[in-house]
Amino acid sequence: MIITENSVALLEQVDQLVATLAASPLFQTYQQAKKALAADTVAQQKIAALQTVNEAFVAIKDYGQYAPDYQTKRRELRHLKREVTLWPTVAAFKRAEMDLQTALDEIGIRLADSISPDIKVATGNPFYVTSHTKKHCR
Repeated sequence: MIITENSVALLEQVDQLVATLAASPLFQTYQQAKKALAADTVAQQKIAALQTVNEAFVAIKDYGQYAPDYQTKRRELRHLKREVTLWPTVAAFKRAEMDLQTALDEIGIRLADSISPDIKVATGNPFYVTSHTKKHCR
């Protein structure tokens, strides 16, 4: 790759954008929520239990109702998933993660729009649909 003045200027702008994002309240909230989740031993135990139950369910999922204890394992998985999702530190982390991802999606769309309105941007969020996100991009 040939380095030109435009390339250097673009890299400097990218570095500035990254620094601005790292200093933003959204990112700080995300970092704090991530640390709080990592420090919450009860949440970590619940997540580990959920992973164990999920692995047991995935092993029999393909057999459906013909597998022994299919309904019981499915019900237990859904119960644990809801319990983990509603745990305060997990919910705060997921909320902070979604807020940060939405901001990153908006930045990506603005960058793409500044280049060409024909660029399609896959945001990864099914609830975040704009004129740039088309059906095949989600």
